[in-house]
Amino acid sequence: MVDEGPTYTRPRASTPEPAESLTPEQQILDQRLRDWRKGEAERLGLPQFFVLGSSALRSIVLERPRTLAQLQKINGIGLEKVEKYGPGILQVCNP
Repeated sequence: MVDEGPTYTRPRASTPEPAESLTPEQQILDQRLRDWRKGEAERLGLPQFFVLGSSALRSIVLERPRTLAQLQKINGIGLEKVEKYGPGILQVCNP
C-alpha cells in the first residue's frame, strides 16, 4: 500500500438555492432580469455574463434601483454598463 498523503475534500455549501432566499416579488424580478439578460446576449451575440454577471443581477434584484445613478452604485455595474444597458434594466425593474 502506497501512502498518497492526506486527502482533501471541499465541504458542500449548505446555503439554499439563491432564488429560495428571495421574496416572491424578488423572484419575479430575478426571472424577468434573467430573461432580459438572455435576450440582450442573444441580440448582441455575447455570453450572458458579458451583459450582466450573476452577482450584479442579484444585487439589482435586492436593491431594485429606480434611477441610473442608483444602478451605477451597484457593484459590477460601471458607467459603460449603465450607458449601454441601464434604461433596459430600469424598465425591467420599474415597469
